[in-house]
Amino acid sequence: MSDIDLTKFEKKMIVRTIKQNDFDEIIALQKLCFPKCQLPV
Repeated sequence: MSDIDLTKFEKKMIVRTIKQNDFDEIIALQKLCFPKCQLPV
């Protein structure tokens, strides 16, 4: 049980890190390519 829970927790942390980095990159790309179509912060 603990191994499965730990695996899920690690996956969630990895996904969160990836999402945060991708979000920053997406905002940067939107500012460069789509200045009129930015996501509301």
